[in-house]
Amino acid sequence: MANEAEQQRLYRVRHSLAHVMAQAVVERYPQAKMGIGPPIDTGFYYDFDLGPGDDGRPRSFTPEDLEQIERRMRQIIGQRFPFEYRELSAEDARTQFAEQPYKLELIDAILAGGADEYGQEQENGAEPVLSTYRQSDFEDLCRGPHVEHTGKIPSDAFTLMNVAGAYWRGDEHKPMLQRIYGTAWLRKQDLREHLQMLEEARKRDHRRLGQDLELFTFDDEVGPGLPLWLPRGVEPGGSGFKWRQVLPDVPGCHRFAAAGASGAVPFPTDPLAARTHRDGGYGWQLWRRYECCENPCRVRLAGPLRIARGP
Repeated sequence: MANEAEQQRLYRVRHSLAHVMAQAVVERYPQAKMGIGPPIDTGFYYDFDLGPGDDGRPRSFTPEDLEQIERRMRQIIGQRFPFEYRELSAEDARTQFAEQPYKLELIDAILAGGADEYGQEQENGAEPVLSTYRQSDFEDLCRGPHVEHTGKIPSDAFTLMNVAGAYWRGDEHKPMLQRIYGTAWLRKQDLREHLQMLEEARKRDHRRLGQDLELFTFDDEVGPGLPLWLPRGVEPGGSGFKWRQVLPDVPGCHRFAAAGASGAVPFPTDPLAARTHRDGGYGWQLWRRYECCENPCRVRLAGPLRIARGP
């Protein structure tokens, strides 16, 4: 940013966009429960709990949702709704957010003097204040600051990026919410340059290159961050977790070498399902069958697991 004034303006724009996005989401999903929605270094995010879907499982945002939400956000921006601040008593705040359990938890934390509206620790001695900002008919627990009205947000300098899971207040024992990320800037050119930088980084991402070269793959059922080596990822004689040829004298076994240990691990009897096998002293190995070439191949996780999946 050119100067401090621009940085402050960008902060307000990003913060305001988080509220505009939350309004668009709640209009689309009236049953949605809101978490937190702060500005961040490259934009903003907001956490939501959409409740169960028709199949009883937690409902998830779809690519179509993001398109519709972004379109609605631009409509809200064009309507130039003012951001209106007000302070509330504890009773009024609980009434206002009676249907929002995550907001009620934050209200209690704020009144206890231990947290702000994002659930972050508050400085000792700070006077608890419950306040909201309202645009149109949407009101959110917030202390600001924001732009004067939604029309002050550059409508061509932001976009929604992706959805990710996030535990409520970063606690793995609490519900998993859905976090929509957006990026926002003051000028369309700034947005274009940021997206171009991300695209260049993706081209050099080892996770993408490894899959393009068929060295390894990923499987959400196994774990989105755990690489599964494919036959082309073999490094004969190398160290670490690498493939070896199928042992001709031991049907259904693969030889591997790892961190000073080597041996053969029997492939599970059900080749189409993820299973674990305990190899003496080494750890759990997770296997899966992939139809990735003319002959189905078996892949092994690139490291020991500490939990077992399946029998």
